[in-house]
Amino acid sequence: EDGQMRNPNWSRDEVILAFDFYFKNRDDERVLRKSYQPLHDLSETLNRLADVQNVQRTPTFRNVNGLVQHLACVASLDPSWKQGEWNRKAGKIFEETWQSFGDKPEEVAAMAQAILAHLDEAETTGKPLVGDISERDIDMLQPSVEGRVLQVSHLRRERGHKFMEAHHKKPLSSLKPEGEKIRAEDYALICANCHRMIHRFSPWWSIEELRARWGMKG
Repeated sequence: EDGQMRNPNWSRDEVILAFDFYFKNRDDERVLRKSYQPLHDLSETLNRLADVQNVQRTPTFRNVNGLVQHLACVASLDPSWKQGEWNRKAGKIFEETWQSFGDKPEEVAAMAQAILAHLDEAETTGKPLVGDISERDIDMLQPSVEGRVLQVSHLRRERGHKFMEAHHKKPLSSLKPEGEKIRAEDYALICANCHRMIHRFSPWWSIEELRARWGMKG
């Protein structure tokens, strides 16, 4: 019925975790069997992520039955899949992620590892993943293939002071919640207006692209 609560659509962070699972398990003939224990572990992880993000959901949220269906859709996008054909069409967010990372399992693994590190940190500290980032700053972000968790982590590191702000140049997948040494060369000092422009696009512009597009001199 219309008034019945439904589970939310998949987020990019969840899709990245699902793709990482798929890449690591696709050669196992049990990967799409409901009895396969790693599927249950993935379901638990996705529910943990929902917990720290205060996602409203039903008891069937990202359960094993649903995961099998969605992973079968991912398999249908994979030319190397040899364990049977699937007729169900993958959703747009899965198709877009496959187009970006279908041939880059190492990058997916790095992003998934970073997301899980932030999840562990949020559970340990009891702080939400968005931390001290305002809703205004979050709304500024364009949807990113790297996922919202790493985008917010990027913004948290870049909090500037008055006119100049620090733009983090390293890949989002390298951003860990704690314990990483920060080097001066990892950042570029730019004005607040230029910083907002960089974050208006997905993928984000590099400093060099910003200069080229706006006719700036280095």
